[in-house]
Amino acid sequence: MTFFSEGESSMNFEGISDVIPLKFFELFFNDDMIGFIVNETNRYTSQSFHDKPLGSSAEKDKLWREVSGSKIHVFVALVMLQSIIQKPDMEFYWSTRPTLATPFFG
Repeated sequence: MTFFSEGESSMNFEGISDVIPLKFFELFFNDDMIGFIVNETNRYTSQSFHDKPLGSSAEKDKLWREVSGSKIHVFVALVMLQSIIQKPDMEFYWSTRPTLATPFFG
């Protein structure tokens, strides 16, 4: 199934029978891309911990646990929602104050 052709600057949706938002998301964030993000995130963090003396491995485990594909999906979804539900500061997304609360995020 090819979505881009060399002679066109548009996408070919002939191979997609059910055009739903999740299908479009999966065009860009397929299993290979999610796996790449997971591997690079975990590799970067491992290197960062290796370069800095943080004490015992138990202390490092408290600070970081390897991410998984499902956690990356949640992260990407939250970032996308933040472009729709805009707040003046990042911490406001998780506020429990009635005037600022966004229950979906918290």
